Amino acid sequence: MSTPPAAVDPAFKVVPKTSSAFFIWRIENMTVVPMPKDEYGKFYDGDSYIVYAASERGKPAGPDIKVGRIARLPSVTQNFDATVMHERPSLAAEMQMVDDGSGKKIVWRVENMSLVPVPEDTYGIFYDGDAYIVQYSYSPPGSNTERHILYFWLGLHCSKDEAGAAALLTVQKDDEEFDGAAVQVRVVQEKEPPHFLVLFAGKAIVLRGGKASKFDGDEAKIINHTPDRYLLQVHGNERYNTRATEVAEVRNASLEVHIHFWLGLETSQDEAGVAAYKTVELDDYLGGGPTQHREVQGMESPRFRSYFRNGIMLLHGGVASGLRRSLQDAESFRSRLFRVRGRRWSNTSVCQMPSIAWENMNSGDAFVLETWPAIFVWTGKTASHMEKVQAAKVAQQLREERPAQGVDPTSGKMMNNNVIPIVFVEDGKEGTLGDTEKRVFEALLPLKKRSTIKKAEEVIDEKEEEDGETKAKEILKLYHCSDEGGTLKVTEVKDGPLFQDDLDSKDSFIVDSGPTRGIWVWVGKGASNKERVEAMRNAHGFVRKKEYPSHTPVTRVIDGAEPLEFRCLFKKWKIPNLVAPGTPFKSPTGKFSSPVTKIFVLVKCYIIYVFI
Repeated sequence: MSTPPAAVDPAFKVVPKTSSAFFIWRIENMTVVPMPKDEYGKFYDGDSYIVYAASERGKPAGPDIKVGRIARLPSVTQNFDATVMHERPSLAAEMQMVDDGSGKKIVWRVENMSLVPVPEDTYGIFYDGDAYIVQYSYSPPGSNTERHILYFWLGLHCSKDEAGAAALLTVQKDDEEFDGAAVQVRVVQEKEPPHFLVLFAGKAIVLRGGKASKFDGDEAKIINHTPDRYLLQVHGNERYNTRATEVAEVRNASLEVHIHFWLGLETSQDEAGVAAYKTVELDDYLGGGPTQHREVQGMESPRFRSYFRNGIMLLHGGVASGLRRSLQDAESFRSRLFRVRGRRWSNTSVCQMPSIAWENMNSGDAFVLETWPAIFVWTGKTASHMEKVQAAKVAQQLREERPAQGVDPTSGKMMNNNVIPIVFVEDGKEGTLGDTEKRVFEALLPLKKRSTIKKAEEVIDEKEEEDGETKAKEILKLYHCSDEGGTLKVTEVKDGPLFQDDLDSKDSFIVDSGPTRGIWVWVGKGASNKERVEAMRNAHGFVRKKEYPSHTPVTRVIDGAEPLEFRCLFKKWKIPNLVAPGTPFKSPTGKFSSPVTKIFVLVKCYIIYVFI
């Protein structure tokens, strides 16, 4: 690693070096300018940007990820008295507690639209790919009436079908056994209410995987596993709000840091150069460990897109062009057409079309037409459910961005922009619009020219390429890089399957996975500082030499900090276990001796209770 430079751009000094964070900067007049957080996800095709994303290894990153300490709940765990909850309803409501959890419970797992009992000795063990129903029965103090709660717990990776089945089976069980008198509670992994955790005495544990079922199709989940050892991350600061979750990567708890520099299709070479240079500067400031990515408009990597849960919005214009529009009145307002594309939230994009015309539309996507008097959401016949939902969100966002009031171009009077109608239009049913709406719509998209619209099948290949789902399998090739004698030499080592042992920490290598999956530069720990600093420049030269498209993804990774996308290119990549196995400690009283904080513990088999 290189020594961080004495000087770093002041804009980068907000970046914490030891905690999760997310920042975006734009290159303006050759300087780095922080983006307002409410503008995150919007990119102008005439600009260049730098995106910094750091998160705990295996955890998601992005502007919507909340990072911080676990909020402390009112301490009622010392000498817990269940009657307190009934005497103080406000406290019970705040903690969602009805008693101390000492009642009767039964647990089932949802398997193929039926409930399978869970062995009592494994109560409290959940798999993140499954759904469960937990029945809890209790009697309030001084009452002989038994009450019931039906919790249905959904793992983060359970399928939509399983989640739906869990909800349906919960209602069915309530109707059949309790005549609808039970309280039904939906519980999502990592959002468990305190009372749910109390049922398992603060010893609930969530493991990776799940029971494969017919719902999983070709993407069957891991069968419940009992590995020799696995890593648990324990959350909680009280005995009754503690849970443990298996960590995906058994190696360490360090940050995974990525720096992306994004280039709009109309950005200048000077701005693109500044973005690349400043990325290296930020990388040096952070010690040279982050993974660097070069992103080009329209061909963003899946990781980049995953940061923005509402998709990325690609707009025309930029700082240099001055094409930032005014929203104050109809005269300066310019109508716009947006295409919404993506079958999953992680690859959804919103792209402003070059002009408002039927030939820029197709029946396989959703489109948003923004005009001054109304916003139209037009859905193609084969548009996905996600595209329709995202298009509605975009329309709402565009309406919220309008100033509170504006001048009506027809009457010249002030109008309330918050009541601008959002009009939904189905492909082929434009003629059913009301007279006023139809007049506004046809002024920009005349129905007599509708025949120029593209059919859904005409954009299938285009959509698959943007989704990263092209079926063509490109042959992997490995190249060795050397700068001996001051000149970079790139020598082909092999093609075909790659193995971790093919890499040597003393040198640098290029993995060529083709223009779709991109070029990867791997910098060994023993590589020279020059090789590390110039890795991205060398990769760009490699792309030109291979005559690959200019939008070919380029990524630099560091030995020992390889992201999942890179490791997947190799056969049987082994991650060093940096956590030494220890002897689990069990309290003779079976109680926590002190409040639990956020820790990492290596456990063996089913020794799941950890006390500190």
